[in-house]
Amino acid sequence: MSDEFDQERFFQNVEEEAERIKQQGEAKATNGKAEQDKQTETQAQQLAKISTSGAALFHAPNGAGYADIIINGHRETWLIRGQGFRKWLVREFYKRDGAVPNSNAMQSALGLIEAIAQFDGPERKVSVRVAGDAGKFYLDLGDAGWNVIEIDAKGWRLVQEPPVRFRRANGMLPLPIPQRGGKIDSLRRFLNVRMIPILCWRSHGC
Repeated sequence: MSDEFDQERFFQNVEEEAERIKQQGEAKATNGKAEQDKQTETQAQQLAKISTSGAALFHAPNGAGYADIIINGHRETWLIRGQGFRKWLVREFYKRDGAVPNSNAMQSALGLIEAIAQFDGPERKVSVRVAGDAGKFYLDLGDAGWNVIEIDAKGWRLVQEPPVRFRRANGMLPLPIPQRGGKIDSLRRFLNVRMIPILCWRSHGC
């Protein structure tokens, strides 16, 4: 047997081994991406199921998707693409599975949830601070309890689930809960207007 070194054969073996290692790496990367895509799809589907079971989805006249969520016994309305809804969704996912969804799954889920709100949910007008419905006025106090004042010809009352929907604008400050027994003259020092128009408005006489 000859001990002569076959340089050409040596480099051929090196090239073949390098190609084999490269193919193995590509196969692992492909399988890993497929597994990641499968996990993303699964998480997105789970997030969509959480939203449809734990929230009432609807859309505004401009097509924006919203969700009504019951939190601590009161109803809150959140824009689906807003931070509030996203945080609620992550929290509900963690409570159920003990994990945090990845960002790709979250984006896919939000797109699906918004589509459900647009095509399967009812259309509702969403207002800021004040709204009207069926001859009644509603004032959003903007507080943590999402309290709303309902006003009609019989007086006013505190409600938490009015027929109208409100969204919270950035920088919106809470108003105090009104107290009964006051006098309208007490408003005089806060308003730079004549009191007659106010009295007419209050009594629906003008």
